[in-house]
Amino acid sequence: MERFGRVGVIGRFQPFHWGHLEYLTESALLGELLVVGVANPTSAQRKFTSSDIDRSKDESNPFSFEQRHR
Repeated sequence: MERFGRVGVIGRFQPFHWGHLEYLTESALLGELLVVGVANPTSAQRKFTSSDIDRSKDESNPFSFEQRHR
C-alpha cells in the first residue's frame, strides 16, 4: 500500500463515536501525519445544507469546538 506524507480528514464529531475512531485509525495508516479538521467550529459558522436539514440545528450540535478538539 502506498503511504503519503500527510493525510487530512474532516468531520463534525457530534458526538465522537466508534465510527469516527475507525475512520481516523484507517486514515492514519495511510500516511506519516494525520491532520484532523473539525467542521462547523461554532454555531455562527454552521452552514445549512438541504441534503441534511437537521445537521445545522442546535440539538444536532451539542458539543462546542473546544470539547470536540479535546
